[in-house]
Amino acid sequence: MARSVQRDTPAGKKDAYGKQAEDALKVALEKLVGDGNGGRVSGRTLLVDLLDLHVDELRDPEANYALRTIDTYAGVAAKLRPKLGGLRVEEVTARSLGQILTALGKAHGRTTAKQAKTILSSMFGVAVAEGAVVRNPVRDVEPIKVKSAPKKLPRALTEVELVTLVERLQTSDAPLPPMIGAKKATTKRTVSEFARDVDLLDPMILMAGVGVRRSELLGLVWSDYSRKDKTLTITGHVVRAGKTTDSKSALIREGAVKTEGSARTIALPDFVVKMLNRRRRELHPVGAGVPHLIFPTTAGTIRDPDTFASQWRRVRGAIGFDWVGTHTIRKGVATIIDGSGLSARVAADVLGHAKVSMTQDVYMGRGGVHRVAAEALDAVFSAH
Repeated sequence: MARSVQRDTPAGKKDAYGKQAEDALKVALEKLVGDGNGGRVSGRTLLVDLLDLHVDELRDPEANYALRTIDTYAGVAAKLRPKLGGLRVEEVTARSLGQILTALGKAHGRTTAKQAKTILSSMFGVAVAEGAVVRNPVRDVEPIKVKSAPKKLPRALTEVELVTLVERLQTSDAPLPPMIGAKKATTKRTVSEFARDVDLLDPMILMAGVGVRRSELLGLVWSDYSRKDKTLTITGHVVRAGKTTDSKSALIREGAVKTEGSARTIALPDFVVKMLNRRRRELHPVGAGVPHLIFPTTAGTIRDPDTFASQWRRVRGAIGFDWVGTHTIRKGVATIIDGSGLSARVAADVLGHAKVSMTQDVYMGRGGVHRVAAEALDAVFSAH
């Protein structure tokens, strides 16, 4: 059955030659007839439509993407969308994509531009598969030229510093600093009293002994801990899952962990075992039932990683560690393992890194004075 389509010049607009009416008609015909090749994508497909298709596929439950990954790339897609304008698949060149990514990098940073490049590559992978283009143009895009801050050598806690940090957090009589942003303190508590009141000490002890990520720490459940084997198995982490009805992110414990290497079993130092046994004995006596989470809120719910980090930032300066973030402690664990003569592979397994190079390049402290290297060279030259 024949169907007719008519489009007129938009109301209130001048269109002496009918160009606007013609463009509106073309769009209507494309929607009516389809892309002409029996697929979802053709050369005439708008990049913004292809982007929306990609985001929909990310959200497909069968794709099995982590919620944090979906939220991250959906956010990047929202920043990328305005840069695509009215470009169609057949009009795209490597140069035009490079310009888009450079502009995105200048506006939002190099990381966002790199993530956008990943999205565009996936989009054009679909376009190639459906015959809309012959080659993925993203492959020919030159490296993103956005200046980043000079790379700093990773600074990590030494053995003495890590032990001192925990001891001071446990015993410090220093006055509790005011909340960040507040003009004055509203309490007479000390740092150590605050650490106990908000349950900051025990989680920090575990971080110092194991080097887990903050999201993994707060996602630990009692079934992850083996008292008999003195091990801890990382089976999940805490993430923010999109937006709820009140526009706030919902905290959930996601079973999938960050990378394949993140799912791991870690041998625990005795001081961590002692803390966990005491915690379970004092907080959950026999017969009272054991809650799901090891470090929940006072209400027994999932603890917010951002709140936990804020509590640490509030007190760290008072005990002399204002430069130490929770991730710095993780790096300190890696450096101590390295300094003990153990391999980078061991450190990577403990920290849950899929690539040993990540542990070596980013997490292990650099710039140390290696007397052993000087002694080795001296031995060689003195022997000749």
